Amino acid sequence: MGFADGYTDAVSTSIAQSCDGALAHQIWIGMLGTYIIGVVILQWCICGLLVQRDSSQACLLKLLHMDALAACITIPKEVKWIWVLVNVARTVGEDVPQCCLQMVFVLKVKRNYFMILSIIVSFGSSIKAIVDAISRSSVASGAYAKLVADEQACADDQEASSVVNGNWRVVEAQGVHGRSQILTFRMLMAFHVPTRFEVWSAHDTLCRTAS
Repeated sequence: MGFADGYTDAVSTSIAQSCDGALAHQIWIGMLGTYIIGVVILQWCICGLLVQRDSSQACLLKLLHMDALAACITIPKEVKWIWVLVNVARTVGEDVPQCCLQMVFVLKVKRNYFMILSIIVSFGSSIKAIVDAISRSSVASGAYAKLVADEQACADDQEASSVVNGNWRVVEAQGVHGRSQILTFRMLMAFHVPTRFEVWSAHDTLCRTAS
């Protein structure tokens, strides 16, 4: 969407420049000035220098409109503000002014369908930039879910291990005579992380042996 937005803005400026009339002339001058200030100076120069502080390069990829790739990279929390700044600069410096000027052209000068398409693209790009600035987590897309799943799996493994240790204390306190089965079970547990079903199944087997 970012590349489409830049292309439609450039073509819209050319369309406005080709039209006669004082208003059309003022509009294309405004479009060109907005592009120079909002894109070249604000995004390419100022934000281009600031994104060098981001060691993950996610902000640089966002600046280059590589949104899908940038979403797959975890951003250090100390440079999250640069990510927000890039999105705000794109919205305030480019999308909103271009969208307003193009709407004036369509309403006051000429109803051009390519210009209408450019308005839609600019509006969509602006909304996406705002959403990215507000909702983007520092953790990469998909990585947070994996982190939660890994933590849950680790907690389950620790709980299963504590259950196994507790079962050994109960079985040994009951004076189980099947020491060979206990030794075999311990050897197996040394090479395998049990599930809850396996732990309780082994416990039932040992209890039956005790009885």
